Amino acid sequence: MRLIRLLVTLAILGGVAYVAVAVPLGSKTLWGHIRAIAGSRESKELVDGVKKKAQEVVRKDDGGQARSQDRLTAEERRLLKKLIKEKLSAGTGGGDAGEKPEKGEKPEKGEKPKKPKKPKKPKKPD
Repeated sequence: MRLIRLLVTLAILGGVAYVAVAVPLGSKTLWGHIRAIAGSRESKELVDGVKKKAQEVVRKDDGGQARSQDRLTAEERRLLKKLIKEKLSAGTGGGDAGEKPEKGEKPEKGEKPKKPKKPKKPKKPD
């Protein structure tokens, strides 16, 4: 079944690629239109504007130096380790196995789903 799905997907992608480069849409193919749009002055201004805005967002307030969001200072790393230790020792890790799923939520993998309690039926007098 997976092989058939793969073959169908490849056939569709191949068909789209063929249409994009071989079938003329007006004076150019689809690929030609995309290249013309990407090379226009307006699209270059858009790319430059997005790059400029992204650089402003990444820049840190102190000194204006760009800083990767993946790198932590020694102080940030120390505080993060302390927070993790506190959460683990308290048993509240925001999704730990010790927590019960809310009503309507699916249990975590490996956890057995809890059956709802049935109300007890009153006994009938004999």
